[in-house]
Amino acid sequence: LHWSHNQTKLASGSGDNTVRVWDESRLGSNTSESLFVLDEHVGSVRAVQFCNFKSSLLATGGGMQCKTIKMWNVNSGQLLKSIDTGSVNGIVFNSDYKEMMSAHACGKLVIWKHPNYTEVAKLSG
Repeated sequence: LHWSHNQTKLASGSGDNTVRVWDESRLGSNTSESLFVLDEHVGSVRAVQFCNFKSSLLATGGGMQCKTIKMWNVNSGQLLKSIDTGSVNGIVFNSDYKEMMSAHACGKLVIWKHPNYTEVAKLSG
């Protein structure tokens, strides 16, 4: 569960293999349907994180069945990129270096460089 940095969108990952994105202005109304249901994961979604240096970008991470990080445009619901990674436990962005870091069930941390999200470092331990 994560709020966008400008507090206008909320994203949640679920055991039903989906990510839902809500618009803050519609929460609490009688029609609090999500803006998007992102359903490209093939297993539970264990991590969701809005990018803190590109407001339209959302990263989501799948668990043991899915083993991918998916990058989404939250303005359109479009899948931008899918990265095979192994089971994902967490995702954070670093605005100073324009990077994303992912944490994995096997104990490794991986640093990915924006905008192509190529792996630049792997930490184990």
